[in-house]
Amino acid sequence: MKKYACNEITLMQYIFLIHGAQVGIGVLQLPRVLAEKAGTDGWIPIIFGWLLSVISSLIIIQVMKKYPEGTLLDLLTNYFGTWVGKAIALCMSLYFAMKALSVIQRSILFIQVWIVPGVAGYVLCS
Repeated sequence: MKKYACNEITLMQYIFLIHGAQVGIGVLQLPRVLAEKAGTDGWIPIIFGWLLSVISSLIIIQVMKKYPEGTLLDLLTNYFGTWVGKAIALCMSLYFAMKALSVIQRSILFIQVWIVPGVAGYVLCS
């Protein structure tokens, strides 16, 4: 019997999760920042960022194939030990929480500026 049967995601869910994160961060805020910093050569880091994202996803899939019954936290504690694995998991959790906060903040800002300019930001959150 699988330990985390109710928490499994399919390959398509994983693909859509990665795609949603890339669209949420990349499409909403990346073009303006990239154009300000890199100018006309901004397409080169976009291709390298996409390639790095795809390679890291494939590495994660291959590593998880060797340990199919565990979660990422189990994998980290298995390879790095209890304390280091939990420290890495905590750092990853903080990183993803900050990215989620950034995406939510930017989404509210864009909705507030383009769609409903007279509405306060706290009204859009509720």
